[in-house]
Amino acid sequence: MKKRSFTTYTMDDLRRYRWWLPTIERAFDEIEEYLKGKDLWFKITYIKEKYGWFRCEYYSFDDTIMNIVENLEDDTHSICQECWCKWEERDWGRIKTLCDYCFTHKK
Repeated sequence: MKKRSFTTYTMDDLRRYRWWLPTIERAFDEIEEYLKGKDLWFKITYIKEKYGWFRCEYYSFDDTIMNIVENLEDDTHSICQECWCKWEERDWGRIKTLCDYCFTHKK
């Protein structure tokens, strides 16, 4: 992950969320492109996993940026933490997001 002006998080910081890196990278690229040439302030202050979902605390009052971050958070709850595949959400009170195969074979 390349250095971003709006966060101090590096690839090493996010390595524990490796199954989300492509999704995070795509969202960060979108934010960076949106910020070009605009006088907007945006800062990510904290990144974590909560109940198997990506959570990002940030400062911004721009609707477009808020939508990008919300979409990022929504996208992460359907990525398996073992094999990184996309899967349909199921309601089993999960703390870890697993596809059907990994849920059955790797719990």
